Amino acid sequence: MSKRVILHVGLPKTGTTAFQESLELNRDQIPAQIISFSTKAEVGMAFCKRVRDIVRHGSNRWRLWQLDRAARGIRAWVDRQPHDVVLVTEENLLGWRVRDMYRMSFENGPRQAMEALVRALDGYELHWVLYRRDAKAHMRSAYRYFVKLRGVSDGCEEWSRRIGTPEVLDQLVEDTARAFGDAGHVFDMEAEKATAHAWGAPILRLAGMSEDKINALTPAPRTNIGLPGDLLDYVRDINAIGLNKAERLKAVDVVLRLHADLSGGTPREAYGRVK
Repeated sequence: MSKRVILHVGLPKTGTTAFQESLELNRDQIPAQIISFSTKAEVGMAFCKRVRDIVRHGSNRWRLWQLDRAARGIRAWVDRQPHDVVLVTEENLLGWRVRDMYRMSFENGPRQAMEALVRALDGYELHWVLYRRDAKAHMRSAYRYFVKLRGVSDGCEEWSRRIGTPEVLDQLVEDTARAFGDAGHVFDMEAEKATAHAWGAPILRLAGMSEDKINALTPAPRTNIGLPGDLLDYVRDINAIGLNKAERLKAVDVVLRLHADLSGGTPREAYGRVK
């Protein structure tokens, strides 16, 4: 029997981490539903690096060969899974990373990644899943990520002028969705957040889980909510001091812990990683 392979490919900043954490939390319940799944860094890391090289440095025969080789690694992992439905969830699988996605095109990275995966997974029933959101809101979320973790001290407008435009992201999503064709499933993040069902429920339905099984899953704690708006000025000031990376991140972590203590009800873990 041919396996159904579901590739959940992001976008970054659309709740991919939350879905992965939910899968991990419910790992004991989900395999009983004939689903094998990966979570972040379990599979696809080598492939993501190869696509990233194409996005940033262009395509050539050597990079395409490396890409195909990494895709065959994903195929080997899928082949080893015992269940009929296999879910790979990796937001960078098509080469988009936050620093690139506002100035990249589908033709330089995502197209080559899709073609390599289609070749490698030939014979399987392949499905693509993509979550999207308003591009301007996406860019604002990305800016807060860069302030928190990447040391950005510029204002949002100045940073945006350097990083790209939301219109480029919209075009990238449209071109990718078109390339998916009938095998694609594109969901709006904000529309999904407004529903009462578990986060990632459309993916689990595609995998064949029933509504009662989905609703019985334990909700994952809310994490990685990003940098609160009232801390932006303080963290930008920390970033402007000129500390080395380790010291800067320790200082940001102190600010986040202080904010958690003073805000009441928001655990430090909800603000996500600082490393």
